[in-house]
Amino acid sequence: MKKYFIVLAVAALAASAACTKVETITPDQKISFEVANYVPQTKANSSLDSEGYTSFTANAWFFQGENNKMQYMNNETVSKGTDSWAPANDYYWPKDASSYINFYSYAGSKAPAISADETMKTITVSYANVEIANNDNFMVADPALHFKSNVDQVEINDEQGEFNYTGENAGKHTYTGSSQSYTGVPTLFHHMLAKVAVVVKLKTTEAKKSANTTWTVKVLADGSNIKPIKKGSLTLKNTDAATAATIDSWKIYNGETEITDAAAKSIGWIAGTDIETIAFTEQTLTIPANATESADTKNLVDVRTVLPQATSGVNFNLKYEVSASHGDTAFMKEIITLDEQTLAAAASTVTAWNMNQITLYTITIDPVTEKVTFDPAVVEWDSVTGTITVPAV
Repeated sequence: MKKYFIVLAVAALAASAACTKVETITPDQKISFEVANYVPQTKANSSLDSEGYTSFTANAWFFQGENNKMQYMNNETVSKGTDSWAPANDYYWPKDASSYINFYSYAGSKAPAISADETMKTITVSYANVEIANNDNFMVADPALHFKSNVDQVEINDEQGEFNYTGENAGKHTYTGSSQSYTGVPTLFHHMLAKVAVVVKLKTTEAKKSANTTWTVKVLADGSNIKPIKKGSLTLKNTDAATAATIDSWKIYNGETEITDAAAKSIGWIAGTDIETIAFTEQTLTIPANATESADTKNLVDVRTVLPQATSGVNFNLKYEVSASHGDTAFMKEIITLDEQTLAAAASTVTAWNMNQITLYTITIDPVTEKVTFDPAVVEWDSVTGTITVPAV
C-alpha cells in the first residue's frame, strides 16, 4: 500500500496593534505619512514599496470640538516622494489646539468601500463579495486617531525589530524592515488576505532502501488539486474613543454583528460559495538506488494569494504515477488516486488560512512498498501403486 504524509510549516505573519500614545511636534506644517508594512517579515519585504506599491489611499476627518467637523481627505492618493509620502495636493495641520484629524488608509490591488456614520467617528471599511485572484494584495492600515501634527523623531532599529516614537509620551511598535527616515502620520499596514503554497518530496525509510531499484513518482496535474472558496466579504469598523494621538485597531463584523470568536476573527472574511480549483503543477521526482529520499523538493502550487477561510471547506485531491526500475528497465508502473478529502482532515495541524498568514503544505510521498520475496517449497510426490500381471506361457 502506498503511503503519503502531509507536513505543515506555517509562517504566521499576523501582528496585533495595541493602542499607543505618540509624541507630536509643532503644527503649521504639511501633512506627510510614515509608511511601513506592520508585520514581522524579512528585511527585503517589509515596506510598502517593496511589495510594488509606491502609493496608497487615505481618508481623513477633521474635528474642532464635537460640532465643527468635516471630511478632510476623500480617497486621496498618497505617493512616495524623495523624502516623504504625501498627497499631490498640499494638506496642512490645524492651528487650534483643540483640533485634530483621524486618518484611515488602505492599499493594494482592489479598493474597499469606506464610509462614516453621522458622527464621523465610526468608520467602516468593507470588501463586498470580492473574488480573490492569485496575485491580489489587500492592505489596510491601523487607524491613526487624534493627530495634530506629523510624528517626528522616529527611530527604527532593524536589529531589535522596533521603531520608537521618542518624547514625553514615547510609544513603541514592533517592526522588522530596512531603515526609513520618513516622518508623518504613522500608517501601519496589515495584509487582509492569506497566502498558500504546496510542495512535494519523496522519502522512504532506511529499512526499505534498495541497492538496485530507482523509484519515480510523477504527480499528475489531472486529478491533483486543492479547491478553496474564491469569493468573500470583509467588514472592518473603528469607533474613535481616543483622547490623545493613538494608533488604534479595527474590529471585524459579520453584517452588523461584531465577530468576537478568536478563530473567526483571525479568518476575518465571510466566505461565499464559489469554488476555485487550483491544479497542481505536474512534477517528477526520484529516489535513486541506495538513497532514502529525493534530491530535491518541487513546487506543486507556487506561493499565491487566497481568501482567508477554514480549511474544513477546502477539498484536497492527489493523483500520482509510481514506477520502479532496475537501471533503464522499468518493471512496475501504477496510478495511485487518493480519495478526495478536506485539507483539515489531511493536515489537521492547520485549521484555517488566516489573514496575514502564509501556509506551506509539504506532501511527503513514500513510494516504496514491501519488497517481493519468495517462499520456495516442493510439493511431495504422490505415491501410486500399480500391479503388473504377467500371463503364463
